[in-house]
Amino acid sequence: MTNRKLLRRSLALMYGLICLTPAYATQTGAMDGRPNFTGTWRLNRELSDKPQEKVKEAIGKKGGALGRMMGGRAAQDRMKNIEALAEVLRIVHNDPEFQLIGNNNVSRRLFTDGRKVSATTPKGESVEATARWQGSQLLIVTQRANGGKLIQTYTLDQGAGHMIISTQITGQRLDRPIELRFVYDAEAGR
Repeated sequence: MTNRKLLRRSLALMYGLICLTPAYATQTGAMDGRPNFTGTWRLNRELSDKPQEKVKEAIGKKGGALGRMMGGRAAQDRMKNIEALAEVLRIVHNDPEFQLIGNNNVSRRLFTDGRKVSATTPKGESVEATARWQGSQLLIVTQRANGGKLIQTYTLDQGAGHMIISTQITGQRLDRPIELRFVYDAEAGR
């Protein structure tokens, strides 16, 4: 065999290995019970919780200024805006990288290996987020500087074609955590 043929075969073999590596990595993640969330997801309002109702329940007897702040007309409008921003989610998931893009094209990039990611909200508040696997669920914890915490658990229901985001919001001003469940349908071509 000539050197040229040997070189061509070696290059073809290397090219094949490079092409197969991403497929193998994806398969390995699936074998670990870790799903891949990549795709476009649309909020299923019928199967999802109504945020305004859950906020009113969590305020409890505190009412007063907090009730007006959390349950008043302006707050209800804010909750509707938040819900609208999460109407469609695009996720690019190449473990350990997890990128979430909402309706407004605001992107959030996390790492499923537990690395901390610091960010600043549009209001200038510092937050710190971590993502890690808990079995076949992805757990994302966002800690606010004021002590509030947002815990989101991402789960895939392969049989129904749903992604479920269970959300828990805690804060000093709440009688109990706000717990929300959002169900997303996979868009065609996921």
